[in-house]
Amino acid sequence: MKTSSEERVRNYERDMPRSAPGWLREWAEAREWPENALLFKCDWLRDPMTGIRSKAARCRCTACGEDFWLDWVSGGQCRYGGAGGIRLWEEGKPREITDWNSCRCPECGEEVKARHLRSGAEYAGETAYPMTLHRIPVEGEKDRLALVCWQAVKYFDGTGARHFRFHPYEAMVAEETKLKRVTFHGGGFGGVYWLEGPHQCRSLQDMMQDITEIVCPEGIGKAAEGTTCENAKLEIYLEAGRVNFPAAWVRLWQKRGGKAESLLTCGAGGIVGNLIGQEKLNTRATNYYTARTVYNSAFPQLKALDWKGRRPWEILRMRGKDELREAIALQGRANLGGKTWQAWLEGRKAGKPWTLADAEALEGMEHPERITATEISPAKAARYLAGQRRRWPEDKADEVMLTDYWTMAREAAGTGGRIATSASPPRNDGEMWPERLRREHDRAVGRLKKAENAERDRKIAAVAETLEKYSLTLDGITIRPARSTGELEAEGKILNHCVGSYAERVAAGETFIFFIRREEKPDISWYTLNLDKDRRRVIQNRGRRNCDRTPEIEAFEQTWLAWVRAGARRDKAGAPVIPERNAEKTKEDAA
Repeated sequence: MKTSSEERVRNYERDMPRSAPGWLREWAEAREWPENALLFKCDWLRDPMTGIRSKAARCRCTACGEDFWLDWVSGGQCRYGGAGGIRLWEEGKPREITDWNSCRCPECGEEVKARHLRSGAEYAGETAYPMTLHRIPVEGEKDRLALVCWQAVKYFDGTGARHFRFHPYEAMVAEETKLKRVTFHGGGFGGVYWLEGPHQCRSLQDMMQDITEIVCPEGIGKAAEGTTCENAKLEIYLEAGRVNFPAAWVRLWQKRGGKAESLLTCGAGGIVGNLIGQEKLNTRATNYYTARTVYNSAFPQLKALDWKGRRPWEILRMRGKDELREAIALQGRANLGGKTWQAWLEGRKAGKPWTLADAEALEGMEHPERITATEISPAKAARYLAGQRRRWPEDKADEVMLTDYWTMAREAAGTGGRIATSASPPRNDGEMWPERLRREHDRAVGRLKKAENAERDRKIAAVAETLEKYSLTLDGITIRPARSTGELEAEGKILNHCVGSYAERVAAGETFIFFIRREEKPDISWYTLNLDKDRRRVIQNRGRRNCDRTPEIEAFEQTWLAWVRAGARRDKAGAPVIPERNAEKTKEDAA
């Protein structure tokens, strides 16, 4: 008789632990919690000489465990609604401390966070996420191995005594070929909330990150014996990988089997672990409700590896056992990150003749993607940049400057990519690796800017030619259009305003810029006018430091604008026909 899909899926909710084992509490007690607090509350202190009672702050430092008294400050703002704080003396000066302020303990000098304790209240300190391994027996089949992540919270009660609370957070149950996720919490608009009991999820999201430690008194290998993960080499992965994704490794082992296992047994666990961690970082997202990081549900793919290879060095795209040994030694010495190994493996996959020296060089680069996008050897680029920084530290030469210089030089030379390839060495090696990168980079920027300005100037000159008919000299004032980028930049620099940034818009014909000068001083900047090309109205007319126009300039502007709107007509002698001036002359002739 066939069973339904619901009957075939085993539910592990009833197999989940509900309370923390005793050895997990022992681990929490013995663990060094880096965050400490200065607990304080208001109390009465009696003077032994006079017997007079006065308010003071009873304090306890959780770092050194000392109890002491400090001055009580009334009127401070407390998180729990009560007013009050403490006064500390730091470097001979008084400092008032209120709830949640950071300070130093006056007894031991440790950095602590001040916390006001009220009667019956508790202070929740740090939170850790340890993981434990549990065996789930299944009749007629191998025992399942459950990876259970706990939330361990350190508390201080009103007396300053420390205690811990544990709650199961997430669990992954390893079957023969699958993983099942069991969660103990949910999320909503109110934030994270605890479920009444464990819930087995249909989706397989990996939320088991930031794991503080694997707590297993009997040993990880011993705990996995006789379970579905007895051959997963989980203990080797956790020791060599130094990452927080044990469930991800189990899923990779389930999918790749002996090939994944061989990567650990040969000593490449650190490389594989960092690759898994990098792939998780590339696919992470933040859960809106829980604020916890959610990683991809597909689990590790590690597409940069060659899973068709039979031996470990073939899978890692290396040239034989010797290079694999060198890579393992390099990883143990320098601990190259997953981003570096991923870039290096993708380079090998693309056929680039990179060596392990290139991988080590990529690790030390701030922008390795700039070099990996070219055919240049990262090791060669790193040696060149190191020499530049050693000889001219003030230049701050880096990968961005080097690749930008190659791009500009390639565009200037029109080589179509010759400069950025090492497969065919350039004809001029000095062009590829200049003696001083910053100097040649700045020169290339100047040449590129000059070339851009030349093309822009041609367009601005064409626009200015169509606007020359609007040039006018009247009453000792002259106006003409801007004719080049240099004129615009000089105008903006002399008058201290932003017209120099209008060059692109002027070249595109989006706006018209005119210079207003005195007739006897046509080369001296005075006012700059911005004309709306469609409506023929003045957008702005500014002088030095964006000052407004004077009555003289305003009168000239109105006369000129009326003339432009009337068609900028001229008589047979070329003199401008001003509408208002012609009307006044007609009245005089009639009189």
